[in-house]
Amino acid sequence: MRVHSLLLICLAAVLPHCAPCESVRQAVRVPGLQRLARHSGLIFSGTVIRVQHLNPAAAGGPAVTQTTFRVQQAIRGVRAGQVIDVHEWGGLWQMGERYQPGEQVVLFLYPASRLGLTSPVGGQLGRFQVNRAGRVLLKTEDGRRAKVELRDFAATVRRAARE
Repeated sequence: MRVHSLLLICLAAVLPHCAPCESVRQAVRVPGLQRLARHSGLIFSGTVIRVQHLNPAAAGGPAVTQTTFRVQQAIRGVRAGQVIDVHEWGGLWQMGERYQPGEQVVLFLYPASRLGLTSPVGGQLGRFQVNRAGRVLLKTEDGRRAKVELRDFAATVRRAARE
């Protein structure tokens, strides 16, 4: 009994300072996460498979950039393993919103418009990079940078969406 009490005291003292726990606490305080989740039709992490520039202008429509993703972590509106095509207004590409094959991201996308187009909620705020180790790169409320395990970030997003 005494050993268990001592172990609990040691864990209580050390656990708050461990790196993974710090990352999870920071993920909960990502600015605007609840707003991003509330306005999103699709939320997922995925890998860019291909980027194509379509020009339906000849048919009277806007230029479109079609980005194909393989969904890794499905949070809303998609299934894990699904391959999806995201259609964005081609002007976003010109303004610098670009994807590269092999790139891993977490996206919060608006529901598709009548033209079938979408974009990240809040522009760059709705797009998070995922590094090769599978950690989401974040900026916390206090301006610090953090790296959070993808599964922990997804759980945090799911909680934010329910609130």
